[in-house]
Amino acid sequence: MSRPAQTARASLVVVGAGPRGTGLLERVAANAPELYDGRGLDIHPRGRQQAQADGKG
Repeated sequence: MSRPAQTARASLVVVGAGPRGTGLLERVAANAPELYDGRGLDIHPRGRQQAQADGKG
């Protein structure tokens, strides 16, 4: 399966991930070069405390 060429880095925001979410994040990070065609991946963790501080949790 071919994907269109893109130059921008991909971003992934994780909100309130527990052990299962952490495992998923590890799998995504390990496969990022293949999933995102080598563009790179920026991962932004957002914990429950940060979301609550922003009034969104």
